Parts: sequence; structure tokens; C-alpha cells
Amino acid sequence: MDFKEIIQTNETSAHAEFLYRGTPESGMLAWLDTKELKQWWKAESAIVEPFHGGMFYITWFEKDKNLQHAIYGIMDKVDTENNIIEVSKIMYISPAVKMGHLHLRISFQAIGDDQTKIHIVHTHNYTGHALSLYNTSVYEAWPKSFALLKKYLELQNRTFPN
Repeated sequence: MDFKEIIQTNETSAHAEFLYRGTPESGMLAWLDTKELKQWWKAESAIVEPFHGGMFYITWFEKDKNLQHAIYGIMDKVDTENNIIEVSKIMYISPAVKMGHLHLRISFQAIGDDQTKIHIVHTHNYTGHALSLYNTSVYEAWPKSFALLKKYLELQNRTFPN
């Protein structure tokens, strides 16, 4: 699957949705459990406090092990009945760019046949050159993250014959 094709951007947001084999609960857990997030994201460190006002923090390296990336945000919503996660006041720091005041909303919806639709919306207030940098970052980073997440969730959902 080419995840770049499912990403859409506009003047105030980026969003995407895709299907994976598994439950909404497994998707929620992949984002809310520090050990799971660290595993599928291939992160160096992660801290997730899955409650309103809790911390969302993750660091990782890409290509050059001397150049670390980090995301820090505040958990705004953890709705386990409707399978929605929101992280606000996100700061993204990489060797190439620093971006702040982002908001992330992730929702999971069961669609039958052991499949779930994940919908991700990232809102921002960028214009001009900053908007161009933001969109470039999204189109570069999101496909990698989506591929890792989908692979992880579907491996977790495998059934083994007795």
C-alpha cells in the first residue's frame, strides 16, 4: 500500500485513513501503551500517560544515529468507549525543522470482518513557507509511521493454528 496516496492536506490540516486487520482496542493500545508505542514506532524512548492532561512523549532516530527526532504533547482526550485519542499542544523537533502548536486526533472504527478503520487528523495554523515545510514533513513522515503501525497491528492480530 502506498500510504502517500491516502494523505490529504489543506490550509489547516492533514488527514488520512486506512484499514487494518484487528480491533479498535488494539489500535488504541498501540498508541496508549508506552511499551507498544515504543515497539511499533521503533522509538528510542516513549512516555504515554493515557489520561486527560497526561504526557505524550516519544523520541527516535532516523538514518543518522546522531540526529534525534522528538514529539511532545499533552493528552487532551482518551475516549475508550468511542475509541478516540486526542493530543494537543504538540511540539515536533527534528534536525531539519521545529514545529509547534499541533493537534492530533486519532479515531478507530470497527467495520466488520475483523477490520478497523483508523482516521488521523492533524491540525495546525501554518501559512506560507511554514505550511510548505509542514506538508513536506507530513508526506515524508506519515507513510513510514503508517506502514510500521499497520504491520505491527496485523502481526498482533495473527491467529496461529493449533
